[in-house]
Amino acid sequence: MLSDPQIERYSRQIILPQVGGKGQKRLLQASILVSGESSLQTGALLYLAAAGVGRLGIHGLKELSTVAALSPEPPASAATALPRLNPDCAVVVHNYRAFRDDADVISLVRQYDLVIAEPNAQLHEACYLTRRPFVCGQVSTTIGWLAVYCGYEENSPCLFCETLPPLEATANGGVDTFMGPFIGTVLATEAIKFILGLHPPGPTKLLHCSSPPLSFHERVLSKNPTCAVCRRQ
Repeated sequence: MLSDPQIERYSRQIILPQVGGKGQKRLLQASILVSGESSLQTGALLYLAAAGVGRLGIHGLKELSTVAALSPEPPASAATALPRLNPDCAVVVHNYRAFRDDADVISLVRQYDLVIAEPNAQLHEACYLTRRPFVCGQVSTTIGWLAVYCGYEENSPCLFCETLPPLEATANGGVDTFMGPFIGTVLATEAIKFILGLHPPGPTKLLHCSSPPLSFHERVLSKNPTCAVCRRQ
């Protein structure tokens, strides 16, 4: 049951028919792993913490960028900043950047309901094996894309069923532009839809965004019968 402070904190979400008190409780009981080191991950983490996701795992990100934290102060530690944003949010920091072996990453992924990350073969395969949604996105300076991969389902593609969208080469990978936090926020929204049972059935779609000028387009992704990952499972 939600406490009075929680009802006040999440009142604008609770009044939504898609969320309600039961949905907010589900968010507070949820756990999401966010992996990566850019403002894409920062944007996702800030959105998830504010929405009331109860446990956030952080793999790779040490600080919250000033771009996403909206503060002139030096970057804050993600482990300390997120609980200050929302005391209901517990943060678990996994202090290593590279996975030692496949068993290591599978053990990590099993602790969470789903994973948000940029394209990563080991994380994706661990999600595949443990039947966790792999909420994936990538950005450059002016382009971003995202998709939710559930390749473990019969008719759903995995990350490697189709060629990933090309991104222009840039000096900083686009991590210091608005595109990173923007796509990160959309990734967090997709993750929340999964937790609430609101993710629409049907084909897997890849959302592509570019700016300027701001434009979006979608394309349907198909399961590839010759995919090396899907054939191996």
